[in-house]
Amino acid sequence: MFLFHDGATPQHHENPLNMMTRKGTGMMVRSVSLTLLTGCCLGMLLNLSAANSPPIDLRPRLIVETDAGGDPDDEASLVRLLMFSHLFKIEAIIADRSNAQIEGRSSYQNAVKSAGGNGADLVKRYIDDYAQIYPNLVKHDPNYPSPSYLKSITFPGYDSTNKARDALIAVVDRDDPRPVWYGNWGSNSGTTSNLRRALDHIQNSRAQAEYEAFASRLRICSLDGKGRTRQRHEDVIVLHIETGYPDMDGGRWYHRFRPLTENAGGFSVSRDITHNHGNLGKHYTTSKEGDSWTFVHLLSQPLGLSIPTRVTWGGWAGRYAGLRSGSDFPNNAFWWNDQRDTWQGSTNRDNTAKRFAPAMQHHFAARFDWGKATSFAMANHPPIAVVNGDDSGKVIRIFAQPDQTIHLDASASHDPDGDPLFFHWIRYDEADSYSGSITLNGTNQPQLDVTIPTSAEGKNIHLYLEVTDNGDPTPENDHPSLTSYRRIIIYVRNKLKIMCLGDSITDGSHHSDNGNGAYRRKLWELMQAAGWDVDLVGSRQNGGSGMDQDHEGYIGYRIDELYGDADGSEPNVNLAAKLNTYQPDVILLIIGANDALQNRDLANIDHRYMNLLNLIYRQRPEALVVMSNIHHMEKSGYNPDAAKAINAQLQDVFAAAYQIGMWTEWLDLKQLLVFPTDYADGVHPNQQGDDKIGQAFFDILNRLWVRREGELPVNHAPSVDAGADQTIILPQDIVELDPQITDDGLPQNQLTITWVQTAGPASVVIENPHTAHTFATFPQPGLYELKITVDDGQLQSSDTIRITVEEPASDEAIISIISVSTARGYMVVPDVQPGTALYIDRSYTFSTLADTLRGGYLIRTANNDKNVNTSEHITLDLTVNATFYTIYDRRGSDTPPAWLSSWTRTTLNVTSSDTGASPYIVFTRTFAPGTIILGGNKAGGGNSAGSNYTVIVQPQTTPPPSPGPQPFMEENGLLVVEAEHYTALDSRNDPNDVAWQVAAGEPGYAGSGFLTTPLPQGTNGSWSNACEAAWAITIQQPGTYTAWVRRLAPDGARNSAFLGIDDTPLASWDNRAASNQWTWQKLGQIELSAGEHTLQLRRREAGYGVDRILLSLDPGFIPQGEGPAESPRRQD
Repeated sequence: MFLFHDGATPQHHENPLNMMTRKGTGMMVRSVSLTLLTGCCLGMLLNLSAANSPPIDLRPRLIVETDAGGDPDDEASLVRLLMFSHLFKIEAIIADRSNAQIEGRSSYQNAVKSAGGNGADLVKRYIDDYAQIYPNLVKHDPNYPSPSYLKSITFPGYDSTNKARDALIAVVDRDDPRPVWYGNWGSNSGTTSNLRRALDHIQNSRAQAEYEAFASRLRICSLDGKGRTRQRHEDVIVLHIETGYPDMDGGRWYHRFRPLTENAGGFSVSRDITHNHGNLGKHYTTSKEGDSWTFVHLLSQPLGLSIPTRVTWGGWAGRYAGLRSGSDFPNNAFWWNDQRDTWQGSTNRDNTAKRFAPAMQHHFAARFDWGKATSFAMANHPPIAVVNGDDSGKVIRIFAQPDQTIHLDASASHDPDGDPLFFHWIRYDEADSYSGSITLNGTNQPQLDVTIPTSAEGKNIHLYLEVTDNGDPTPENDHPSLTSYRRIIIYVRNKLKIMCLGDSITDGSHHSDNGNGAYRRKLWELMQAAGWDVDLVGSRQNGGSGMDQDHEGYIGYRIDELYGDADGSEPNVNLAAKLNTYQPDVILLIIGANDALQNRDLANIDHRYMNLLNLIYRQRPEALVVMSNIHHMEKSGYNPDAAKAINAQLQDVFAAAYQIGMWTEWLDLKQLLVFPTDYADGVHPNQQGDDKIGQAFFDILNRLWVRREGELPVNHAPSVDAGADQTIILPQDIVELDPQITDDGLPQNQLTITWVQTAGPASVVIENPHTAHTFATFPQPGLYELKITVDDGQLQSSDTIRITVEEPASDEAIISIISVSTARGYMVVPDVQPGTALYIDRSYTFSTLADTLRGGYLIRTANNDKNVNTSEHITLDLTVNATFYTIYDRRGSDTPPAWLSSWTRTTLNVTSSDTGASPYIVFTRTFAPGTIILGGNKAGGGNSAGSNYTVIVQPQTTPPPSPGPQPFMEENGLLVVEAEHYTALDSRNDPNDVAWQVAAGEPGYAGSGFLTTPLPQGTNGSWSNACEAAWAITIQQPGTYTAWVRRLAPDGARNSAFLGIDDTPLASWDNRAASNQWTWQKLGQIELSAGEHTLQLRRREAGYGVDRILLSLDPGFIPQGEGPAESPRRQD
């Protein structure tokens, strides 16, 4: 199974531009139709909003290798990368210069070299600068990665160390089907490319097939040179984009970055970056920045402009449509920008990037403005571009017959700041395959009519939309105009060739009830009734009379048997040859049920499915593939969890398919078929089930093909407005949600409504998430985002609302100082961050502050009180449950004062500008409301000779329940505990500095809540070092107990935890299939004696939810629903 482990900020599976913005108060026209005109007559109405598709995170996975420490352009590129880091999933930063190779050509280079550091230390200097503006950046987009995470993935990569090589291998080996982009910024240091070293190592240590599979996960966008690539291994490389060459039209492409961008759109390096924009801007070294092409090319994907694997399409970094030839560049895998665009009266290569440069530099300047802006309202943000109801941010692709007029409607686009919007539709002639002219009416309006000529048959036409707000035409007033994009590709096809591909559900001849062609019969009838000109293609034939019987359905076949003969048990399909022979425009794919029935290597379903999709993509890169998940099945000996495991992975595969460049749509077969009414035998659909599948495929194609007929009434997606953004101030914690919803009543005059939380620092409790009008409760201060989705059964629409929860005006509502033994004026300072002063009598400030501590209340003490030895020095009044962190200077002795002996020592990282005191020791303890007394710095043996301690207080998000004083009692061989009724919590020096906490944000739990650990994912825990929740239990009947946990595992990155008893882990830990519903999972067995025991739950992955834990003497017992009642506590 692929698991997403990247340690960055929480995932929100939406368009990153949607996630970084909030809805404004400007025009909110909700136009969701696609109107098709035939001459003077009104044609069919279509909507591009796909219903029930899995979410897709558009951010590319990225590894960068930099020779920072030489030419300062690498440092400038690093600054740009950090400012756009919210649009990537950065998984490794490799710095390949040793100390001896640092040249001392910038102030930071000199400082690092003199301190004995290397290139990785230089990178971390810039991350420290980024940390200073990070608290502001996340107010504008929560996807900015934390500085601590970025430092944790920064590795030295010079030739004498393998750290970077091994880190790169670990990233590529990670269970994640999305491609990994690698960019080398030029190894002028002489260091061997770490990718080459990694490929050398894999080739020498693994089998040939494993080596090729490893290389196939990589996509390279790199500054290598005009000759052979730096990484070599060209024969196994899937895609390599050279961003530095060739020499033409003014020089190397690398050298064109500066002249094309330095002053684009009125941009000024001095005004917009290096002055008054923090240390990160101050240390922006040069606008030369040629290395930046390597990742700027990738930005077109989250911006909606392109997909970087589709090199001929063009984007912010130019159009890399030149295929390199020669023995050094095999397999049509190597590309560079030797193209010319015609733009504003000239034709040259510069125009491939010049057409986008002003918008790119405005975005760059705006992000530095975000670093200054302490609230969302103080800066400008990109619009949300919506085309025909589609707000996904993806490239839009449709079929159209020749001689049609297509109506594109972007009037539902909106601006998060309420600004008016300007629209510009552009045909990208050089990117499409049609050389003739096309009529565009309304190029500067929200709506555009595109007339397709008859001669365009078989060609692809590229358009892109620019939606720009009315910010300043230059960035000079910290409010530059910003542009968002959508690419639209029209595949002109008079007749569609459709291949139905899969197993017996496609074939249909296995069962008399389905022997008339399975779902293909209904699909054919619908297409014929609508007058479609289509051809079902394939080498096999069966079905009812009067229908096109061609298909590629194979009874009993698994996924691997479609793309190759895996074990000799079935005839070889030879799919590549069939795709070449029949040239399908559409592939309807249903496969995987036999993998589930045979329980075939379920953990690697995603690998095999990606192999299948890659084969299809290589042969038919422009084809539409409609994927489906696995339907419910019931058969003797069949494990129903198999389909769940497959379906969880297929959602990740669907997202990965887009990132490799495929055009995919989704059919939710599991939701479509109802058991048993739609089934013939517990596995196969009956005629009613087949009809449902045929109708569903027809509906998908119907909204993606613009045709001449169009007499059928066609459904429009519902329209929904979640309402205006709101701000509340604690103690008010409830918000009324009252959205506005309209619908056309099709297809069955029934709407399904779902509210979900998509962002926020803690779990929100939504009273009824399936009604439009409801209420939401917010547990702590912060910025939250809720999304409402309205689904009419075929199409859906969504909208979001942001809720800002603020602290009460008086900090004394949380904590106040009653007295200080020295009578000095100690202070309570809210929102502690790097840069906050530690003492009332010194100017030292925090330099590094662990994320756990940020935003808390600082008890600002006096440094002159460092020698106080009384046991009662500070008396505080605490009004909420809170965790205290005492920050102690270890100089003079590592012995803390006696009153800290009952506190837990942590590994939290804290440093200050008082370099002699850093790093500090941090102790923690949680207190209930009441009077809190802290002793002196030297009380009872404390011997810090450097400075006084300070304290940071973090209010708890959820008050801890009152743990029962007595153990839970096993009765009649059964013991059940509610997770939130723990006996004790212990952080145990967890590598993520977290602890289990009570939450209530996922409906369906039993009792009053459940336990979880907070995101981001960070470092996986182990049995020996992860945070723990514990329950005291008493066993009366000794024996072998089977352990069960009722858990919620939302995805592959949040589906594992450890369970043990008396410090002994169970042999099997939970790493089963992800499930977004509460399910019981069996974890194994353990022998227990009669008497007292401690049941222990320890974190492995963050975000895993635990509702109940059950121990049973009956090995055949399977808990259902919420399970039995909680066991009683012992009554002494």
